[in-house]
Amino acid sequence: MQVDSRGDIRQRGPLYMCKNISIQIDKGSDYKVLKPSIAIWILNFNCFKINSYHSVARMMFDKEKSKYVDMGYKEEKEEKIATDMLEMHFIEMPKFLKENPGVENRLDQWLWLISGKGEKIEMAKTKNKNIEEAIERVDEIMQDPEIMELYFNMAVSKWDYYSGERNKAMEIAKKMQNKNIPIETIIEITGLTKEEIENVTKM
Repeated sequence: MQVDSRGDIRQRGPLYMCKNISIQIDKGSDYKVLKPSIAIWILNFNCFKINSYHSVARMMFDKEKSKYVDMGYKEEKEEKIATDMLEMHFIEMPKFLKENPGVENRLDQWLWLISGKGEKIEMAKTKNKNIEEAIERVDEIMQDPEIMELYFNMAVSKWDYYSGERNKAMEIAKKMQNKNIPIETIIEITGLTKEEIENVTKM
């Protein structure tokens, strides 16, 4: 799950997936033992300009850029997917909530559970007994002091990480301002807002 947009989903996704494949095999092993890497990204923000809250991406052939060669095939096979080893599912929660679907299919049932919408969760529970079991299990886990401490530590680590990243961005912005680089360029490179960059000069 990804709560905040860091603008690097397109880069991180393939990296993680390729790592999942590479760790499956040792030197000299048969490549046929490899299993596909399927990633499911549940995003708390809109990432793509696509009118769908569930988008599936695979490595496809680009027919427009393909160069035709007459190989004598009487019936040319229509190859669309270059490999079935990589498959990415992107679920954008703001789009899901805007669509406000029912609870008829399993994906929507679980997404309502993730969203925390009480009324929809109750409806999903009537359709899927596994959801009620999941809620009970989560309640049990959250009563464990060790789990709660781990959760707190993870939250603190995340805050420290983003605070550090922001401080680095502010330092970069200040150096770029000193070199009279246009503020539009600074915004694009650092990800900071115009107000944040303007405040850098006051520091």
